[in-house]
Amino acid sequence: MRHPVRWGRVALTALLMLGALAFGTPLLLQTALGQRAWIFLLHPDKYYARAVWTDTSVHTQVPCPQDALVILTGGQSNAGNALTPSTPVGQTRPAYQWFDGACYRLQDPLLGADGRQGSLWTALGQEIAQYRAVVFINTARGATSYRAWLDWRSGYLRSLQDAAVIATAQGLNPILVLWHQGESDGGRDAPQWVYRRDLGWLMARLERAVPSAQILLYQASRCFSGRISPALRAAQAEVTQNQPRVFLGPDTDTIGDTGRSDGCHFNGMGRDQIIAETVTVLASMGLISTAVD
Repeated sequence: MRHPVRWGRVALTALLMLGALAFGTPLLLQTALGQRAWIFLLHPDKYYARAVWTDTSVHTQVPCPQDALVILTGGQSNAGNALTPSTPVGQTRPAYQWFDGACYRLQDPLLGADGRQGSLWTALGQEIAQYRAVVFINTARGATSYRAWLDWRSGYLRSLQDAAVIATAQGLNPILVLWHQGESDGGRDAPQWVYRRDLGWLMARLERAVPSAQILLYQASRCFSGRISPALRAAQAEVTQNQPRVFLGPDTDTIGDTGRSDGCHFNGMGRDQIIAETVTVLASMGLISTAVD
């Protein structure tokens, strides 16, 4: 899950390429770089490609609601369709998702995110819909780092911005971004200032892409190894202090193996904890009212 782009590696890669090309042997170049680096250098579209769920035939299309809370979601696999089990949903609550110009009932797997299992947001939508209509726009890409989102060749941010622009033109203006990411970056053991720089740039790009939205940044660094990155966690907290539209969300590193299906991705227990904490945060932000009349 480590991202290969570092300046030292770029310089070394360039030297290896020149040496291999001098011998006229692409096979030598591929061997010297390694398969993933070779694909990254010559075929970035393949390196960044993700299996985004786009099968609308298994979703129920509905008219887009008016005056709904519109939420854009993104990050990596725990923000996509990588959770088990999927969330069972009824058809009565006003919880929806927007994809490619149309609205659908909110159900797993989420349209627009990669993977084909369960998600955080279908369960969250069912909770929010007790208080108001909600529409999700989903953009997560699994196993991605901050730098992958910043790299223009990935197309991730461009796709996110296009979705936000089109949805806004249809009257669905996102006023909240839910961003869960850090598991890939936590595994690369960078210093705090590097994490702060990369994440700060990413949040600034998100602020420009979704100009009316506040951003709720979940605190996350733990994945399969079970290790937590203090440097990354400190950087996440620091970014929320320096960028006024970015707020620190629930701390999902507190969820241990009993709340995860494979040591990384959340199961039903972990999801329930995150949803409960997120609903509390949204109420404190004034986005939903949980008061009982």
